[in-house]
Amino acid sequence: MGKNKKRYPEGIVLVVLALALGGCLGPLKEAPMGYLQIGGAASGRTLLPGVDEVAIMTYKVHLSGPGGTIDQNFGPAGGTIDLAPGSWNITVKAYNDTPRLRGIAEETITVASGSSHTIALKTCIGVSTEADLSAALQGTLYPRDTADGDLIVLEKDITVVPSPGGFFDVQIVTIIADPGTIRTLTTAAFRADTGGRLTLGRQGETGGLVLDGNGLDYGDAITGYASYGFLNRLGGSLTINGNTEIKNYKNSSGNGGAITVLNGGYLTINGGDIHDNQNTEPSGSSYGGAIFVDGSTFVMTGGIIRDNSAIDRGGGIYCAGTSTNTIGAGVISGNSAGNGGGVYSSATNLDFNGTTISGNNAADITGIGGIYKDGGFTGNPLIGLDNVTFSGNMRNGVADINSHRFDYNADNDFGLIFEP
Repeated sequence: MGKNKKRYPEGIVLVVLALALGGCLGPLKEAPMGYLQIGGAASGRTLLPGVDEVAIMTYKVHLSGPGGTIDQNFGPAGGTIDLAPGSWNITVKAYNDTPRLRGIAEETITVASGSSHTIALKTCIGVSTEADLSAALQGTLYPRDTADGDLIVLEKDITVVPSPGGFFDVQIVTIIADPGTIRTLTTAAFRADTGGRLTLGRQGETGGLVLDGNGLDYGDAITGYASYGFLNRLGGSLTINGNTEIKNYKNSSGNGGAITVLNGGYLTINGGDIHDNQNTEPSGSSYGGAIFVDGSTFVMTGGIIRDNSAIDRGGGIYCAGTSTNTIGAGVISGNSAGNGGGVYSSATNLDFNGTTISGNNAADITGIGGIYKDGGFTGNPLIGLDNVTFSGNMRNGVADINSHRFDYNADNDFGLIFEP
């Protein structure tokens, strides 16, 4: 804006929308009352060096607030919208189909009479086919951003045609659904090695991202598929945020039904729903129906892990080796295995804080439905329990107070709640 701000009548609000792109911040025009300006520059990645990306975009703006909703389409010149005072939810989508340049923003603002607001859009890559997704991940559509990473937006449901060894190898990538929609990515497998970072979903977004294994056996030795739905190792990481769903992955050759983290990898779960995944390894080492972590770092701060299964150990989660594992305010429910229906811990430290562990089942008559710890409760490594709720866990399908836990020692009760 100019140095001198104009005053506006009561009930009329100036909204300024600036696109977050590379380049220097240029002066924004003095705007008449209620003018929605799309233009200027702030910070962020430039996908097309030497091109005025703002000038080639068209914009769809959706607002909901006092009195209902407003939908407006604009070209680069912008337009006029009058907003009543109050709280407004704003979604902006910017488009250019050649070459699939996108910009998105979701924000809640509080409007007061005469106020102005600036909303920064994040440049991203829109994909609607497997070919689009592959090109975006391989860096053939745009050079990869090795500093801040690429943001990829699923604009349509995509089914990936499986192929032998068919991982998508990732560098630094975030994948989300088109704001306000639910998009499904079916039979896709991802691998993050040697510093690769994959993030699924964004906290607070209005869209929903679904990763569906579709029951395909990723470990089938005959088909030779990727063997894992999500494989992180050698410093590679996977972060799962809210509004993300991972389901129907299956692995019969190797550990982990959906997610496998090895050799210094990282897994962070901030939200989402991981369910109905299976590990069916037939060799007596079917570990981790949903998640297998070995010698890596696992942090869970929210979300739910439910209705997953392994034949032998850890229907929901299996942790082993020198892993560092912290499970906080999440839910582990309805999972099943021979032992450790919810969680199986083998020679690793594991801390629970504010977790709910319920309705898990151990098929073995000597098994533990909730949490099983190799070697009993005492000794090193240890399991820490703080404000943990155990409820309805079962042994061989029968509710049993002992099936809630491992070799429980009453001297180590730190706010535990045991319910029938």
